[in-house]
Amino acid sequence: MSETTSAVINVSKSLAGVPLAALAWAGGATSIPWLAALLSLPSAILLASDTIGAQVAKLESQKDELIPLEISRPGWWTSDSRSWQNVCTEIVDHFPAILKRMAEYMRQEQRVKTMEVVQQVFIDALVLEQLTWASQPEERRKIGAVVASPILQNMGEILDPVIKQILQEEAFKDLRRTAENTDVLKEIHRALVPPALSSDEMTDLRQHYCQTLHERWKMLDFRGIMHADMNRPISIPLSEVFILPKVLVGVPEYETLEREEDYENNDTNGEEQERLWEEEQERLEQRGRSQRIDLLPILQREDFRTVMTKHRRLVILGDPGSGKSTLLRYLLLQLSQGG
Repeated sequence: MSETTSAVINVSKSLAGVPLAALAWAGGATSIPWLAALLSLPSAILLASDTIGAQVAKLESQKDELIPLEISRPGWWTSDSRSWQNVCTEIVDHFPAILKRMAEYMRQEQRVKTMEVVQQVFIDALVLEQLTWASQPEERRKIGAVVASPILQNMGEILDPVIKQILQEEAFKDLRRTAENTDVLKEIHRALVPPALSSDEMTDLRQHYCQTLHERWKMLDFRGIMHADMNRPISIPLSEVFILPKVLVGVPEYETLEREEDYENNDTNGEEQERLWEEEQERLEQRGRSQRIDLLPILQREDFRTVMTKHRRLVILGDPGSGKSTLLRYLLLQLSQGG
């Protein structure tokens, strides 16, 4: 019967008691897919995760049991196959300590964490372990060069589905949280946005608003006017005494239709408009006041009600105290009462 030339080890079993966070080697980038996925997980998720054994157990109901790893005996190994099996088994037993030491090295490692870099760190960590079946550091280094690649590759095969499962669970939690937050926002929106008002309610509110305006502005006060009883202010209803004025409709003599048309058709910026204004003023001064008056239409006095029916927009100009504000108050009172 031929002698077995390979050692059979169970990497999954050696990882069972290792926390997933212990493998999140900090610092730098990596080209190893499973390690990059692991580093992408938030620290809170890693710290809250179970041990690797517990995570693997969740997957065993869906997948076949992981096949043990076989590592061929190197040609330079002078002892028998049983010794090779024993040394490989001992390395697996020291796996938690090796991973801990690797984490310390990787935090100091500034290079990109390629598989070659991780393998070298694994070998350096293995050299410092005290092994019964490989007592010399140089012997452990040679053994590490043989076992590092298959062990790390097998570890990636074990961890890859575990990490994918965690990412799927977190994605589901994010969707659930989003849905819950959406429901909360809907409740807040319903609480803050008042319900639509009926036509009757709108009518009541409009009437209340108009009545409030009328009560606020209906009286005309004559503050500061001397009269018999100085302790009682003079107030009279504005609507009873106000007479709509006749107004001059047109452009005042200090304005020009020419300048107004220029500005309406002008599409330049503020500085250009200011320059045009200065040029216009200079040109007007040169032409003389008589020429400016010729540009104006002849102003005619008209009843204010008639003027309002002819124009959608009006600019009311007048000297201080001429009644501009009082006119607007009177219009407000008329509109609030449906006038």
